[in-house]
Amino acid sequence: MSVGNRQTKEFEDEIEAGKLLVLVDVPTDRVNEVEDRVKQHLPQVEVEQIEPRVPSFP
Repeated sequence: MSVGNRQTKEFEDEIEAGKLLVLVDVPTDRVNEVEDRVKQHLPQVEVEQIEPRVPSFP
């Protein structure tokens, strides 16, 4: 990757190997809904982590 990002650092090897990384920002109460919809279209998708809500500007 040509641009670094602390959120994507742990996935750099997979990205370099050609895998796709999709970061999705959704309200907590819709996480399961969005995950289910994505898996309907891409059953092989792996959800790696869900981060706790952190305000952009504390």
